[in-house]
Amino acid sequence: AANLAITLANQRFRVLLVDCDVYGKQHSLFNLPSSPGVSEVVLEGLAPNDVLQQSGVAGLSVMTSGKVPAKTSDIIGSERMRAMLNDMAKDFDLLVLDCSPILALADSAILSVNSDAVLLVVRTGHTATSAAAEAMRHLSTVGARVTGVVLNDPDERAREYGGYGYGYDYGTNRT
Repeated sequence: AANLAITLANQRFRVLLVDCDVYGKQHSLFNLPSSPGVSEVVLEGLAPNDVLQQSGVAGLSVMTSGKVPAKTSDIIGSERMRAMLNDMAKDFDLLVLDCSPILALADSAILSVNSDAVLLVVRTGHTATSAAAEAMRHLSTVGARVTGVVLNDPDERAREYGGYGYGYDYGTNRT
């Protein structure tokens, strides 16, 4: 999501990268504080513009995930979340939503319904073929407009930079 947002900003689009993963790490990629962010906008009523942070890349703003709430389900599917995304879409050319893994939480499926396009990200040597197929079934079931699949970490170098994961293993048949 970060690389896509940077690429789009480099093409002179006004881009907002929104970390919709309540356990997100976009803040660390851009060396930003994690809070305030999405959770404070949705749960505490902060104004979205008050939590936007500059990424250091011209044209790219970041809205971090914010504090991890007691009940994560209160954020993503809420009317306040939909309103916030609609409001932000008026101020930016493009919104890039970084979401949790589709098979780990329902958040991605919920957000995909109202998205213009969905990219499914799979990781070399990590994402099982069966998990990728199941993720596509989940997205298809909710009517998501999947426009492509991104093969992440083709050289399997992510371990060199530290791990990120939810600890779920969906099989052994690796892509």
